[in-house]
Amino acid sequence: LSNAFDGQTINVVFTQDATGGRTMAWPTGLKFPYGWKPPLSAGVNAVDMLIAMYLATPNVWYCVLLRNLS
Repeated sequence: LSNAFDGQTINVVFTQDATGGRTMAWPTGLKFPYGWKPPLSAGVNAVDMLIAMYLATPNVWYCVLLRNLS
């Protein structure tokens, strides 16, 4: 998330392994709706996608997490 530029958008796909239950410690500077940092889907081979857009002012990434795409 370093060297971001204003308006930059990224998509990151998270896929659980055959065990599932992996978690994510979201970095500071990511802002989610309602101030709630959502957990990843925990199921075996579950797929989630983070969509984030950077705004230089106020220096944050505005994010949504699409869960259970698998």
